[in-house]
Amino acid sequence: MNTEQIKVLLIGNKSKDTRSIVKKLSDTKGADFDVESVESVPAGIERLAQKEIDVVLLDLSLSDSQGLDSLTTVPEQALSVPIIVLTDPRDEELALEAIQHGAQDRLVKNQVSEKSLARSIRNAIERQRLDLALRETAGRY
Repeated sequence: MNTEQIKVLLIGNKSKDTRSIVKKLSDTKGADFDVESVESVPAGIERLAQKEIDVVLLDLSLSDSQGLDSLTTVPEQALSVPIIVLTDPRDEELALEAIQHGAQDRLVKNQVSEKSLARSIRNAIERQRLDLALRETAGRY
């Protein structure tokens, strides 16, 4: 069975959690994830400008950008790319704010499974595709 390759940009520090997410994506059965990893928001923005990316996994606790600052910077560069934020378990309020500011989903870094990660990515891509189609349709009327 051929599966479509999904290009993932992971913006996160080189941490155990980030390495774990990359490994989970590479181990996911029935999916082909091409994962690029960068360590800062500016590097992520640069990659978004250079190459088509299907989804962004954005750690909200980066060394160069914290919390919603990270989220509000990235969408300006790629409005059509869905963003899934990665947070710590104690960041429930921040996660809700991220969703309100345009993130498609939130995953807790050390609690995500291969299945839930893959499902979240696929769902985020589909929701973003539907949202863009809806905007296009609304713009015609």
